[in-house]
Amino acid sequence: FDGDDDVVVLAPVDHADVLTVEFCVRLAASLMEAIIVNQADADNGWSFELNAGRPSFWIATARGWQVARHSTRLVAGTWYHVAATYDNGAVRVFVNGQPGIASTLGAGLRVAGDLRFGGIAGYGRFAGSLDDVRISQVVRYTAQFAPPTVLAAAGANTLGQWVFNEGRGQTTADSS
Repeated sequence: FDGDDDVVVLAPVDHADVLTVEFCVRLAASLMEAIIVNQADADNGWSFELNAGRPSFWIATARGWQVARHSTRLVAGTWYHVAATYDNGAVRVFVNGQPGIASTLGAGLRVAGDLRFGGIAGYGRFAGSLDDVRISQVVRYTAQFAPPTVLAAAGANTLGQWVFNEGRGQTTADSS
């Protein structure tokens, strides 16, 4: 992703108040402000972003947009596995298997907008490499874990899985 206009736009995934979003990421620059993966409109949905390089999972609640952040600042040129879990208001962000502080945000997360990788117009666009994106309708992580080096085959709770192994071109396939 070049940080200017590269974006993948997909149909929304229906997660029904339980969600894990995870991916591997390598930033082109440290302290980045960017949207990496999101599914939202102005008032509903979720967004996995970098805020000053910190992985941040935003959700729209009845009280407006709220965030759970990990304390780790990602640096350019290093691969990281990042994940966020949401279970009816309970949120946690992980970096390389290390859990951040558990947060309780608003419940009732509604599906809204297209699923996007790389950003949206008017907000910070992602510059760097993105790999192995998986969205699941289950909380996959609850405590410290060894990050996967390769995503397991899609299972019953996998809503979408994109490994970006096509090699060339303008499309990516959902392997779920």
